[in-house]
Amino acid sequence: MNVASMFCLVAISNNIAYSASKGGVVNMTRSAGTMYAKEGIRVNAVAPGVIRTPLIDEPTLEQYAKLHPAGRVGEAQEVADLITFLASDKAKFIPGATIPIDGGYTAV
Repeated sequence: MNVASMFCLVAISNNIAYSASKGGVVNMTRSAGTMYAKEGIRVNAVAPGVIRTPLIDEPTLEQYAKLHPAGRVGEAQEVADLITFLASDKAKFIPGATIPIDGGYTAV
């Protein structure tokens, strides 16, 4: 399982290197996902939006929440739940995918 960022799917103009590195994670995921699919090995990625962590203060989180169509930032447990699903047999026909978990940020 790889962790990218919503910025692997949309541009971030003030940090080109960050977007490029997350785009590399997506293409590595696609390549490894297709390379190992016949062996039943799944390689996928998640692309979180802004997630509530102790590293981001509440006023900043409130500003970020306004940028997400869901009107809030994500919770770490939500990302963990998606990773758990992708690692489970329920996702055994999903190789090489990048799944955004970003409150709709990349959908607009």
